[in-house]
Amino acid sequence: MPPEQVQYTDEIYEARWDTLLQMINGLDNTYDVVALFGHNPGFSQLCTFLTGQVIEMPTCAVVTIQFEFDDWAMVSGQTGDLIRFDFPKKH
Repeated sequence: MPPEQVQYTDEIYEARWDTLLQMINGLDNTYDVVALFGHNPGFSQLCTFLTGQVIEMPTCAVVTIQFEFDDWAMVSGQTGDLIRFDFPKKH
């Protein structure tokens, strides 16, 4: 899918962290980068699970997590490195 295309998935809206993880694990490995947009508490819990760092995401937060492997199925607990955590009220 070209980067200018967006795929909407209703299941992301207010999804639990484990549902979000299943979606990530099922991603096509042709994607090097993906962006997920959704709501808490699932996103904060997912980021905490993936990085091992407690991340409480306020409104409009952006988190970037990097993984050292190329297979989305390998994404799991504490396999990601927190690269960025930012939000408007921080500034």
